[in-house]
Amino acid sequence: MSALMKWYEQPLHTLSHAQWEALCDGCGQCCLNQLQDEEDNLYSTDVACRLLDTDTARCTDYAHRSERVPACVTLTPNNL
Repeated sequence: MSALMKWYEQPLHTLSHAQWEALCDGCGQCCLNQLQDEEDNLYSTDVACRLLDTDTARCTDYAHRSERVPACVTLTPNNL
């Protein structure tokens, strides 16, 4: 890996927690509910988590989202 490589160009597994969080562009896609069928196919919906502010595409309680919404999936390099 080049010494001049920017942190966001590094392989995902090498990023710190703060760097991983900084990758989020606030699109809100991870806050949209999905449906999964018997063959594990995922289908997007237009139904969003109750914590999503649709004007800003940001979670209104990001720090506590997993406690407030148990079905919230926290994305990590291991579960992409």
